[in-house]
Amino acid sequence: MSNAGSLSTDAGLTAVQTIDGDIGSASGTTITFIGGSAGLIFTASGSMVTVSEPQPVTVTGNKTLGLSDANATQNCTAAAQITIPPNSTQAFPINTIIPIVRNTSGAVALVAGVGVTFLSVLNQFGVMAQNGTIFAYKMLIDTWVISGATGP
Repeated sequence: MSNAGSLSTDAGLTAVQTIDGDIGSASGTTITFIGGSAGLIFTASGSMVTVSEPQPVTVTGNKTLGLSDANATQNCTAAAQITIPPNSTQAFPINTIIPIVRNTSGAVALVAGVGVTFLSVLNQFGVMAQNGTIFAYKMLIDTWVISGATGP
């Protein structure tokens, strides 16, 4: 059950829900809410609420992004293709920004899932060189702007 700006759950219920464009999930009596332009993570369990920031994720091969990757740096230490799935399967909030860092000599590139549109200068969606960074910014429901050190 949900209200504007809040997410609640009955014991034993598991839910993932979007509230005002932000991500919320609940399992049993624990609620996690990822929201705001800073991508802070609010976790409530019982009467305790903790606030944390997304932590960098080490990527060692091909991967499809999930909601836990919202606003978290993807640190690629091996060649990888990172797929951004359609909103129908992973509803990232509008204004989500996901940095992708290439800490390898292997190629690192973004791949658009079915129905996803990428916008980029020169239509290049890879990280240009080792130690380069690109950013995927969710502008519309299934439209992401790719910027930074883009290359083939």
